[in-house]
Amino acid sequence: MELHQLRYFCAAAETGSFTRGARSEHVTQPTLSHQLLKLEKELGTKLFDRSHRRIQLTTSGRIFLRSVKLILKQLNEAKQKLLNSPKEQAESITIGCVPTFTQHPLSPIVCQFSKTYPWVTVQVIDDLQLRLLSMLRSGLLDMALVVLPIGGQEFRTKTVMRQSVYAAVPTQHPLARRKQVRLVQLRHDPFLLLREGFRFGTIAREALRDAQIEPEVKFEGSSIDNILGMVSAGAGISLVPQPVAKRTGCRFIPVQDVRRTALGWAMLRSHTLTPAQRLFLETSSSRLAHDKSAAPHSI
Repeated sequence: MELHQLRYFCAAAETGSFTRGARSEHVTQPTLSHQLLKLEKELGTKLFDRSHRRIQLTTSGRIFLRSVKLILKQLNEAKQKLLNSPKEQAESITIGCVPTFTQHPLSPIVCQFSKTYPWVTVQVIDDLQLRLLSMLRSGLLDMALVVLPIGGQEFRTKTVMRQSVYAAVPTQHPLARRKQVRLVQLRHDPFLLLREGFRFGTIAREALRDAQIEPEVKFEGSSIDNILGMVSAGAGISLVPQPVAKRTGCRFIPVQDVRRTALGWAMLRSHTLTPAQRLFLETSSSRLAHDKSAAPHSI
Protein backbone atom coordinates (compact mmCIF):
# COMPACT_ATOMS: atom_id res chain seq x y z
CA MET A 1 0.00 0.00 0.00
CA GLU A 2 1.54 3.29 -1.13
CA LEU A 3 0.94 6.89 -0.08
CA HIS A 4 -0.03 7.99 -3.59
CA GLN A 5 -2.68 5.24 -3.73
CA LEU A 6 -4.27 6.63 -0.57
CA ARG A 7 -4.29 10.15 -2.04
CA TYR A 8 -5.84 8.87 -5.27
CA PHE A 9 -8.50 6.99 -3.29
CA CYS A 10 -9.45 10.12 -1.34
CA ALA A 11 -9.53 12.26 -4.48
CA ALA A 12 -11.82 9.83 -6.32
CA ALA A 13 -14.06 9.36 -3.28
CA GLU A 14 -14.44 13.09 -2.61
CA THR A 15 -15.03 14.10 -6.25
CA GLY A 16 -17.20 11.08 -7.10
CA SER A 17 -15.27 10.65 -10.33
CA PHE A 18 -12.06 8.97 -11.42
CA THR A 19 -11.56 11.67 -14.05
CA ARG A 20 -11.96 14.59 -11.65
CA GLY A 21 -9.94 12.76 -9.01
CA ALA A 22 -7.11 12.24 -11.46
CA ARG A 23 -7.23 15.89 -12.48
CA SER A 24 -6.95 17.02 -8.86
CA GLU A 25 -3.91 14.75 -8.36
CA HIS A 26 -2.31 15.82 -11.67
CA VAL A 27 -2.20 12.30 -13.12
CA THR A 28 -4.02 10.64 -15.99
CA GLN A 29 -7.32 8.88 -15.38
CA PRO A 30 -5.92 5.44 -16.45
CA THR A 31 -3.04 5.87 -13.98
CA LEU A 32 -5.42 6.65 -11.11
CA SER A 33 -7.77 3.80 -12.03
CA HIS A 34 -4.90 1.32 -12.28
CA GLN A 35 -3.53 2.29 -8.87
CA LEU A 36 -6.97 2.01 -7.27
CA LEU A 37 -7.45 -1.47 -8.73
CA LYS A 38 -4.07 -2.45 -7.25
CA LEU A 39 -5.17 -1.04 -3.90
CA GLU A 40 -8.44 -3.01 -3.99
CA LYS A 41 -6.55 -6.17 -4.91
CA GLU A 42 -4.14 -5.69 -1.99
CA LEU A 43 -7.02 -5.05 0.43
CA GLY A 44 -9.05 -7.95 -0.95
CA THR A 45 -12.25 -5.92 -1.22
CA LYS A 46 -14.02 -3.51 -3.54
CA LEU A 47 -13.86 0.13 -2.45
CA PHE A 48 -16.03 1.58 -5.23
CA ASP A 49 -19.35 0.65 -6.80
CA ARG A 50 -18.67 1.35 -10.48
CA SER A 51 -22.14 0.36 -11.73
CA HIS A 52 -23.49 3.92 -11.51
CA ARG A 53 -22.67 6.93 -13.63
CA ARG A 54 -21.20 8.62 -10.57
CA ILE A 55 -18.93 6.25 -8.67
CA GLN A 56 -20.00 5.47 -5.13
CA LEU A 57 -18.16 4.05 -2.15
CA THR A 58 -19.00 0.56 -0.98
CA THR A 59 -19.47 -0.09 2.73
CA SER A 60 -15.82 -1.16 2.90
CA GLY A 61 -14.86 1.99 1.01
CA ARG A 62 -16.64 4.25 3.50
CA ILE A 63 -14.93 2.55 6.45
CA PHE A 64 -11.56 2.72 4.71
CA LEU A 65 -12.02 6.40 3.80
CA ARG A 66 -12.30 7.41 7.46
CA SER A 67 -8.98 5.71 8.26
CA VAL A 68 -7.22 7.06 5.18
CA LYS A 69 -8.27 10.64 5.94
CA LEU A 70 -6.82 10.26 9.42
CA ILE A 71 -3.54 8.88 8.04
CA LEU A 72 -3.18 11.72 5.52
CA LYS A 73 -4.08 14.28 8.17
CA GLN A 74 -1.39 12.93 10.52
CA LEU A 75 1.19 12.90 7.76
CA ASN A 76 0.32 16.48 6.79
CA GLU A 77 0.58 17.55 10.44
CA ALA A 78 4.01 15.91 10.67
CA LYS A 79 5.04 17.73 7.51
CA GLN A 80 3.81 21.09 8.82
CA LYS A 81 5.53 20.46 12.14
CA LEU A 82 8.81 19.94 10.33
CA LEU A 83 8.28 23.00 8.14
CA ASN A 84 7.62 25.13 11.22
CA SER A 85 10.24 23.57 13.48
CA PRO A 86 12.90 25.92 14.83
CA LYS A 87 16.49 24.99 14.06
CA GLU A 88 17.16 24.04 17.67
CA GLN A 89 14.69 21.15 17.21
CA ALA A 90 16.72 19.73 14.33
CA GLU A 91 16.56 16.00 13.69
CA SER A 92 18.94 13.65 11.94
CA ILE A 93 18.33 10.58 9.81
CA THR A 94 21.00 8.03 9.00
CA ILE A 95 20.20 5.82 6.03
CA GLY A 96 22.10 3.13 4.21
CA CYS A 97 22.05 2.20 0.54
CA VAL A 98 23.62 -0.51 -1.57
CA PRO A 99 26.28 1.19 -3.75
CA THR A 100 24.53 0.46 -7.05
CA PHE A 101 21.66 2.81 -6.14
CA THR A 102 23.35 5.58 -4.14
CA GLN A 103 23.94 7.92 -7.08
CA HIS A 104 20.62 7.06 -8.67
CA PRO A 105 17.85 6.95 -7.68
CA LEU A 106 18.59 7.88 -4.03
CA SER A 107 20.78 10.99 -4.27
CA PRO A 108 18.21 13.28 -6.00
CA ILE A 109 15.59 12.30 -3.42
CA VAL A 110 17.90 13.08 -0.49
CA CYS A 111 18.90 16.42 -2.04
CA GLN A 112 15.27 17.47 -2.58
CA PHE A 113 14.28 16.42 0.95
CA SER A 114 17.20 18.38 2.43
CA LYS A 115 16.21 21.51 0.50
CA THR A 116 12.61 21.24 1.70
CA TYR A 117 13.53 20.47 5.33
CA PRO A 118 17.01 22.02 5.82
CA TRP A 119 17.00 21.45 9.60
CA VAL A 120 16.73 17.67 9.07
CA THR A 121 20.21 16.25 8.54
CA VAL A 122 20.25 13.21 6.27
CA GLN A 123 23.41 11.13 6.33
CA VAL A 124 23.83 8.43 3.67
CA ILE A 125 26.15 5.45 4.04
CA ASP A 126 26.66 3.14 1.09
CA ASP A 127 28.04 -0.33 1.69
CA LEU A 128 27.53 -3.98 0.86
CA GLN A 129 24.06 -5.21 1.71
CA LEU A 130 25.25 -7.64 4.40
CA ARG A 131 27.07 -4.81 6.17
CA LEU A 132 24.05 -2.53 5.95
CA LEU A 133 21.89 -5.18 7.60
CA SER A 134 24.49 -5.56 10.32
CA MET A 135 24.47 -1.78 10.88
CA LEU A 136 20.67 -1.85 11.14
CA ARG A 137 20.91 -4.55 13.80
CA SER A 138 23.43 -2.53 15.81
CA GLY A 139 21.39 0.68 15.57
CA LEU A 140 23.90 2.57 13.41
CA LEU A 141 21.27 3.05 10.68
CA ASP A 142 17.62 4.09 10.91
CA MET A 143 16.73 2.45 7.59
CA ALA A 144 18.45 1.10 4.49
CA LEU A 145 17.56 0.89 0.80
CA VAL A 146 18.33 -2.70 -0.17
CA VAL A 147 17.50 -5.42 -2.66
CA LEU A 148 14.59 -7.54 -1.42
CA PRO A 149 13.81 -10.07 -0.11
CA ILE A 150 16.13 -10.23 2.88
CA GLY A 151 16.45 -12.79 5.64
CA GLY A 152 15.88 -12.11 9.30
CA GLN A 153 12.64 -11.93 11.29
CA GLU A 154 13.91 -8.82 13.07
CA PHE A 155 13.40 -6.67 9.95
CA ARG A 156 10.32 -5.12 8.42
CA THR A 157 10.48 -4.03 4.80
CA LYS A 158 8.64 -1.76 2.39
CA THR A 159 8.96 -2.48 -1.35
CA VAL A 160 9.17 0.78 -3.33
CA MET A 161 10.02 -0.27 -6.87
CA ARG A 162 10.58 -3.32 -9.03
CA GLN A 163 13.41 -3.22 -11.51
CA SER A 164 14.09 -5.12 -14.68
CA VAL A 165 17.52 -6.48 -15.54
CA TYR A 166 19.22 -5.08 -18.63
CA ALA A 167 22.11 -6.25 -20.75
CA ALA A 168 24.65 -3.45 -21.21
CA VAL A 169 26.45 -3.88 -24.53
CA PRO A 170 28.74 -1.67 -26.67
CA THR A 171 26.93 0.43 -29.27
CA GLN A 172 28.47 -1.65 -32.08
CA HIS A 173 27.42 -5.00 -30.58
CA PRO A 174 25.49 -7.25 -33.04
CA LEU A 175 22.47 -7.25 -30.69
CA ALA A 176 22.59 -3.54 -29.88
CA ARG A 177 19.42 -2.74 -31.84
CA ARG A 178 17.31 -5.52 -30.35
CA LYS A 179 14.30 -4.52 -28.27
CA GLN A 180 14.94 -7.45 -25.91
CA VAL A 181 17.27 -10.41 -25.59
CA ARG A 182 17.51 -13.75 -23.84
CA LEU A 183 20.56 -14.72 -21.82
CA VAL A 184 21.37 -17.59 -24.17
CA GLN A 185 22.00 -15.02 -26.92
CA LEU A 186 24.79 -13.54 -24.79
CA ARG A 187 26.49 -16.77 -23.76
CA HIS A 188 29.56 -16.32 -25.98
CA ASP A 189 30.32 -12.75 -24.86
CA PRO A 190 32.91 -11.92 -22.18
CA PHE A 191 31.17 -10.61 -19.05
CA LEU A 192 32.12 -7.70 -16.79
CA LEU A 193 30.34 -8.14 -13.45
CA LEU A 194 30.10 -6.67 -9.99
CA ARG A 195 31.90 -8.78 -7.42
CA GLU A 196 29.99 -11.57 -5.67
CA GLY A 197 29.80 -9.60 -2.40
CA PHE A 198 27.63 -6.98 -4.10
CA ARG A 199 23.96 -7.96 -4.10
CA PHE A 200 23.46 -7.33 -7.80
CA GLY A 201 26.66 -9.21 -8.59
CA THR A 202 25.08 -12.22 -6.89
CA ILE A 203 21.78 -11.68 -8.75
CA ALA A 204 23.59 -11.60 -12.12
CA ARG A 205 25.47 -14.82 -11.40
CA GLU A 206 22.32 -16.58 -10.19
CA ALA A 207 20.53 -15.57 -13.41
CA LEU A 208 23.38 -16.98 -15.52
CA ARG A 209 23.41 -20.21 -13.52
CA ASP A 210 19.63 -20.56 -13.91
CA ALA A 211 20.11 -20.20 -17.68
CA GLN A 212 22.83 -22.91 -17.50
CA ILE A 213 25.45 -20.49 -18.77
CA GLU A 214 29.05 -20.62 -17.57
CA PRO A 215 30.19 -17.11 -18.51
CA GLU A 216 33.70 -16.01 -19.30
CA VAL A 217 34.05 -13.36 -16.58
CA LYS A 218 36.72 -11.06 -17.90
CA PHE A 219 36.49 -8.49 -15.09
CA GLU A 220 35.01 -8.29 -11.59
CA GLY A 221 34.69 -4.86 -10.00
CA SER A 222 33.13 -2.87 -7.19
CA SER A 223 31.95 0.11 -9.29
CA ILE A 224 29.10 -0.08 -11.80
CA ASP A 225 30.40 3.13 -13.41
CA ASN A 226 33.78 1.52 -14.08
CA ILE A 227 32.11 -1.56 -15.52
CA LEU A 228 29.91 0.50 -17.84
CA GLY A 229 32.96 2.51 -18.92
CA MET A 230 34.65 -0.74 -19.94
CA VAL A 231 31.49 -1.87 -21.75
CA SER A 232 31.40 1.36 -23.76
CA ALA A 233 35.08 0.78 -24.66
CA GLY A 234 34.18 -2.63 -26.06
CA ALA A 235 35.80 -4.80 -23.37
CA GLY A 236 32.71 -6.97 -22.87
CA ILE A 237 29.10 -6.88 -21.75
CA SER A 238 27.37 -6.72 -18.38
CA LEU A 239 24.06 -7.24 -16.60
CA VAL A 240 22.80 -4.16 -14.78
CA PRO A 241 19.67 -3.08 -12.86
CA GLN A 242 17.25 -0.73 -14.60
CA PRO A 243 17.89 2.48 -12.60
CA VAL A 244 21.57 2.63 -13.62
CA ALA A 245 21.00 1.84 -17.31
CA LYS A 246 22.00 5.33 -18.42
CA ARG A 247 25.62 5.33 -19.56
CA THR A 248 26.59 7.20 -22.73
CA GLY A 249 28.32 4.85 -25.17
CA CYS A 250 26.34 1.76 -24.13
CA ARG A 251 23.12 0.17 -25.33
CA PHE A 252 20.75 -1.21 -22.72
CA ILE A 253 18.47 -4.10 -23.68
CA PRO A 254 15.84 -5.69 -21.42
CA VAL A 255 16.71 -9.32 -20.64
CA GLN A 256 13.54 -11.30 -21.24
CA ASP A 257 14.22 -14.38 -19.12
CA VAL A 258 15.49 -12.76 -15.89
CA ARG A 259 12.90 -12.04 -13.23
CA ARG A 260 12.52 -8.50 -11.94
CA THR A 261 14.09 -7.69 -8.60
CA ALA A 262 12.57 -5.58 -5.84
CA LEU A 263 14.13 -2.56 -4.18
CA GLY A 264 12.85 -1.39 -0.83
CA TRP A 265 13.44 0.05 2.63
CA ALA A 266 14.44 -2.19 5.51
CA MET A 267 14.42 -1.30 9.21
CA LEU A 268 14.31 -3.06 12.53
CA ARG A 269 10.83 -4.06 13.69
CA SER A 270 11.71 -2.68 17.09
CA HIS A 271 12.72 0.73 15.70
CA THR A 272 10.16 3.49 16.27
CA LEU A 273 10.31 6.08 13.50
CA THR A 274 10.52 9.74 14.47
CA PRO A 275 8.22 12.17 12.58
CA ALA A 276 11.14 13.20 10.35
CA GLN A 277 12.08 9.59 9.60
CA ARG A 278 8.45 8.67 8.84
CA LEU A 279 8.11 11.66 6.51
CA PHE A 280 11.34 10.76 4.71
CA LEU A 281 10.21 7.15 4.37
CA GLU A 282 6.85 8.12 2.87
CA THR A 283 8.11 10.86 0.55
CA SER A 284 11.07 8.81 -0.70
CA SER A 285 8.89 5.75 -1.25
CA SER A 286 6.42 7.80 -3.27
CA ARG A 287 9.22 9.35 -5.36
CA LEU A 288 10.84 5.98 -6.02
CA ALA A 289 7.52 4.41 -7.02
CA HIS A 290 6.99 7.21 -9.58
CA ASP A 291 10.59 7.49 -10.73
CA LYS A 292 10.19 7.93 -14.49
CA SER A 293 13.88 8.76 -14.88
CA ALA A 294 14.68 5.11 -14.14
CA ALA A 295 13.66 4.25 -17.68
CA PRO A 296 16.85 3.39 -19.56
CA HIS A 297 18.22 5.19 -22.54
CA SER A 298 21.30 4.83 -24.69
CA ILE A 299 23.32 7.17 -26.83
